[in-house]
Amino acid sequence: MALVGLAGHSLFIPLFLWLGVWPMAAINVVSCATFGLCYWLNRRGRPHAALLVGTLEVVAHAGLAVAWVGWDSGFHYYIVGLTPLIFYSPAWRLPLKAGLAAVLCAIYVALYWLTLNATPWVNVDGWRNQVAGTVNVITLFIVFAALAAYYRLAAASAEDALQNLNRLLDHQAHTDPLTRIANRRDMEARIKLAVDAHQFSQTPFSVVLCDIDDFKAFNDRYGHDTGDLILVAVAGLLRACLREQDHVARWGGEEFLLFLPGTRQDNAWGVAERIREKIAATRLPIRAQAVAITLTFGVAEYAAECDPAACIKRADTALYQGKQRGKNQVVAADSAARPA
Repeated sequence: MALVGLAGHSLFIPLFLWLGVWPMAAINVVSCATFGLCYWLNRRGRPHAALLVGTLEVVAHAGLAVAWVGWDSGFHYYIVGLTPLIFYSPAWRLPLKAGLAAVLCAIYVALYWLTLNATPWVNVDGWRNQVAGTVNVITLFIVFAALAAYYRLAAASAEDALQNLNRLLDHQAHTDPLTRIANRRDMEARIKLAVDAHQFSQTPFSVVLCDIDDFKAFNDRYGHDTGDLILVAVAGLLRACLREQDHVARWGGEEFLLFLPGTRQDNAWGVAERIREKIAATRLPIRAQAVAITLTFGVAEYAAECDPAACIKRADTALYQGKQRGKNQVVAADSAARPA
C-alpha cells in the first residue's frame, strides 16, 4: 500500500498542474517522499510506524486538497479508504482500532461541514473538478481492490500455514520421534479400524509383537546413544521387510508391533519368521563394529475379542514364552514354539 500511495501521489502531480493548483503539486512531491519513507519503514520491519505516517499524510493531503479545490473534487474519499488499513494489524487491540476509525469518521464529517458554506481557495472549472472527482473515485476503487486482494492473499497464506502446521502436528502426534515410524497411538487407531471392519466383513488380521533380545546389555556395553542407533536400525529393517499393506510401530522401549491386515495366524508366523531370519543375518555397523542382533516374536490373530488389547496381550504372552525358551524365535499364540 506504500507503493500504491507513492504511485498515486506521483499521478496527482500532473493532475494538480492541470487543475492549475501549483501549491498542491508541490505538496504531492512531499507526499511521494512521505510514502517512500513508509516503504522504507516497512522494509525495516516497522509497519505500524509506516501506517501511522501514511495515515497522517492522507488525512492532511485530503484536507488541503478539499480546501484548495472543493468537496466535489473527491479527494476526501481517501480518508474512507484508510479505514480497512486500520484493522489489518493483529497487534492493535479492537478498542484502539475502533477509536482510530471513529477519529477518521469525525475528521471526514468535520471536513464535510466545513466545506458546505466555504469557498475553495482556487476557482477550478466545473468540468475539470468533475474530471478530478471521477479520477479519485476510480482510484479509490483501485485502492479497495488492492486491499481486498491483499486481505485475500493474507487469508490464503494464513490458511495454508495453518493447514501445514496441522499436518505437522498430526504427523508428530502419530510418529515416534526417534525411529520415525508410527507410534503406539497411530497403531492403536489402525487396529481399532481393523476391528470395526472385522465386525462387518470378518476380515482377518494378525499382530506381531517383537522385542530386541538382550537390549539392556547393548545399552550397558555401548551406551544409550548406541542403543538409540540400534532402535533406529531395527525400525528400518522391520519397515523394509514388511509387505506394502503391513504396518510397523514402536510399541514402547525396545518393543515393536507389526500389524498384518488380511493375514491369518499361520501366514503371520511365516512373515515374522522371514523377518527374524533377515535381521539375525544382518550386522549393524555400530562404532566401527559389526554388531549382531536378534529379535523374539509373538504372533496372534484377532479372534473377535471385545477389546483388541486382548489380541495384543496374547501376542505379548507368546513373546514372553519365546524369551523363556531361548529367544531369537517366533512363537504363535496358544501353540508350541516352532524351531528357529
